Amino acid sequence: MIVHNLDGMITAWSHGAQLLYGYTEQEALQMNMSQIVPKGKRQEYFEMIDRLKKDEFLASFETKRLTRDGQILDVWLTVSKFKNEDGAIIAIATSERDLSEIKRMEQTYQNTIDKMRR
Repeated sequence: MIVHNLDGMITAWSHGAQLLYGYTEQEALQMNMSQIVPKGKRQEYFEMIDRLKKDEFLASFETKRLTRDGQILDVWLTVSKFKNEDGAIIAIATSERDLSEIKRMEQTYQNTIDKMRR
C-alpha cells in the first residue's frame, strides 16, 4: 500500500511496498510517485489523477512500476481516494500486486503451445 498526495509526494509506505520496490519507508517518504512510475507510463498516471479529481470511477487495472534497482514490474493496481469533510480529495492510496510470476507462467505456457503447433 502506498499513499500519496495529489502532487505525487508519498506520505505512507507499507512494508509490502518496501518488499516490492526495494525502498525503505524513510527513503520513500522523501520521494514522488514519478520515481516509481516508468517514463512510458507517466501519462497514464497523470490521467488517473485527473479522473480521480473528476470523481470518475476507476477500476483496478494492469500497469507497470519501477523498482529501486531499475527493474520494471507488471503490477495490478487498485486505487482508492481519501476525501476531507468538504469532499475534496486529500490523498490517494494504491495497492499493487506483482504480476511478474503470472507473466512468466503465461509466457511459458505460450511457448509450450507454440512448440506443439510446430
